[in-house]
Amino acid sequence: MPLYVVTGCSTKGEHFVPMTSNDVNHNSPMNPHRKLHSVSPFSHDNTFNTRNNRPIIYGPEKKLCTKYRWLVFLVLSLVVVVFVMTGLFLWQVHLRHKSEAAQSIKQSQKPCQRLPKPIPLPDLRQFLSSKLKEMEEFITKKKFGALSANVVYRDNIIWSGAFGVISRSEKPSRKPKTSSIYPCASISKVLTALIVYKLFDESKITSLDDPVVKFDADFKIKNPFDQKHNITLRNLLDMSSGIPREAPCYPSTKNNLCPYNHSVMIKRIQNSSLLVEPNTILQYSNFGYALLGNVLAKAFSGGDYNALVKKYVLVPLGMKNTMLALNSKQLNDVPRAYIDGKLSSVVNWGWLDPAAGFFTTVEDLSKMVIHLMSDSNKDRYLSKYTTRLLFSIANVMTDGVTITGTPWEMSPIDGIVHRTKGGSIYGYRALVAMVPELRIAMNVLCSNCEEFIYSLVQTYFDAKIVPVLRQHLSKLQQMKIVLPPNYSAYVGTYVTNDIPDLRSFVIVKEDKKLSAYVNKVPYFYLNYTAPRTFKVVINTDQMSCLNEYVIANVNEVLVFDEISSRDDLSHGFIASGASPSGKAYLYRAPSK
Repeated sequence: MPLYVVTGCSTKGEHFVPMTSNDVNHNSPMNPHRKLHSVSPFSHDNTFNTRNNRPIIYGPEKKLCTKYRWLVFLVLSLVVVVFVMTGLFLWQVHLRHKSEAAQSIKQSQKPCQRLPKPIPLPDLRQFLSSKLKEMEEFITKKKFGALSANVVYRDNIIWSGAFGVISRSEKPSRKPKTSSIYPCASISKVLTALIVYKLFDESKITSLDDPVVKFDADFKIKNPFDQKHNITLRNLLDMSSGIPREAPCYPSTKNNLCPYNHSVMIKRIQNSSLLVEPNTILQYSNFGYALLGNVLAKAFSGGDYNALVKKYVLVPLGMKNTMLALNSKQLNDVPRAYIDGKLSSVVNWGWLDPAAGFFTTVEDLSKMVIHLMSDSNKDRYLSKYTTRLLFSIANVMTDGVTITGTPWEMSPIDGIVHRTKGGSIYGYRALVAMVPELRIAMNVLCSNCEEFIYSLVQTYFDAKIVPVLRQHLSKLQQMKIVLPPNYSAYVGTYVTNDIPDLRSFVIVKEDKKLSAYVNKVPYFYLNYTAPRTFKVVINTDQMSCLNEYVIANVNEVLVFDEISSRDDLSHGFIASGASPSGKAYLYRAPSK
């Protein structure tokens, strides 16, 4: 029978070699059918003999090394399979995430809903009656001192109300009116900003980036950052100047928070220092707006801020009950406010008047917002260009939803930027909220109402009144798409060599109108305006705002070829705004 020698299973030279007769001990009682054991040349097992340091094996047995080799092979195979399966799994996860990301991007491109025009609505109060009633019930259930409010649409007050009592200690109690005067605190900053924009509109200020020192040569403040930068009017307007929040007005008096004239304050300012480098961080500043108003007063009205604001703001807007100082009768009619149960004193702001010193009524605030939201081309308070500057965004905070202006606080709600300006001082609150694009606003003045004034405006004005108005206007202004009498002449597929990215332009009849599919997406409707002439209408359900902005096809006119007498079809059309050359020709695709 054949004999084999195992020459080692752990080296690169692992192999089997036949045994010779010289390697065998013929006297050994070896069972020729015995299985191979793991044995060394130095084993004392009597069933083995060694020669030349090699174990002697009898018979055609299954070798131990062969078993090990198969075991290693199986283990390695399993490892490879595990790696392959893991790789396939990760690949599928990657594809899934990629697909989900693409879907997420697609879903984030919301349809671009156009804002309707704020057309006259004689029945708007009745249309909003249920929402207004809800709001009144909400107000009456709350605890506060006095509250006066109104809602304005276009040129009219569509709702107004006054609630609570003027003084909780008076018997019999007096009710506030919509003509009641309240401190309006930081809404004063709007009036100061309007001075700037009115002077700019009349070219008395040449640029909002003019340095403050141009209007007051004595202005100087320590700047430990960029010595070359001059603080500008715009820096004070949008609160990017780096000036501290509060002015050095100490000590104040019982009846005046800052009883000093501009000359005294300028000297104090010269010893003050910027807190941050200008144009880097926006920080709310009463100091900055007080400085702005007083510097302009020095330049344009001999240092009299009251005269300046009357000339450029209060008189042009008809705000007859907005003022900086009250007589005794007017003070008696101001609703009382309480702090920790004690009566709060109504004080003057002195040099700080431009930042927070005004008293006003909701009726006067309605006059202001009506002028600011006007879309008329005649008798405007500010030009349309300057009005856009007034309502423009100055900064978007890192949360992506807090936006500031000059001096508005803004919030994007359902694609519309709501502008607000709030005020708070010693138990009084004031709030103006408006959507200029829809010409609707709400004004609120109140005492001891800090717990709910913002929820009132957010719950009813922002979340109910504005959306209902927008929906109503959109429904009334829904465009009717005209279908031509011979529409079948234009239906079909068109192609062009003038627009590289356009693979197909397919016109089909759907829901009694012609729809245009651009690369298989129904982006447009074709509105029939004259023989062979159509105006492009955006399909707002399909077009994102970014696409609408980039494509820029609003009111694009398509002029089709004469209808052929041979087949009753138009075989092409001209689109003027679809190609960089200024004109593109799309021709009917040949029939397949």
